[in-house]
Amino acid sequence: MFDLPLHPIVVHLPIGGTLLLVPFAILLAFLIHKKCLPSWSFSLATLLSAVVSLSAYMAMNLGGQDWEKVEKFVPKEALEEHAHNGDRFFYFSLGAFALFALVAYLHKHKWSNGLRWLSCLVALVLAAQMVVTGHTGGKLIYQYKGAEGHTQNSH
Repeated sequence: MFDLPLHPIVVHLPIGGTLLLVPFAILLAFLIHKKCLPSWSFSLATLLSAVVSLSAYMAMNLGGQDWEKVEKFVPKEALEEHAHNGDRFFYFSLGAFALFALVAYLHKHKWSNGLRWLSCLVALVLAAQMVVTGHTGGKLIYQYKGAEGHTQNSH
């Protein structure tokens, strides 16, 4: 019934979440700074950051399950590069989530405004790592034809 590999489906959750997190966090930080929103509202960005981390973890594990199917078509070095980038993205996302959670916890602290803007910068770094990871994943499919590992003829 559902014969598509799960990794390329699930991997779009942390990609989309990260792309939303950056402008959302910046917008919230700006509106809180201008006193248009209460300081606790930055917790919404923390929730989105949690979704990014959880979906990155799922994508990382599902990618590991696909390894054997695509390794016949893709050089080991390219698979390892993408796996390392995916691991790095996951750990970066955990670090970002920890910072976002700290900001949510300390939302009334005198340093909270600076921490909110630091969170926005960290989200930008996370987005940069997401681009690197996505690029190496795209190379697996388009340059090395890794999708051949999931076609009917390769089973």
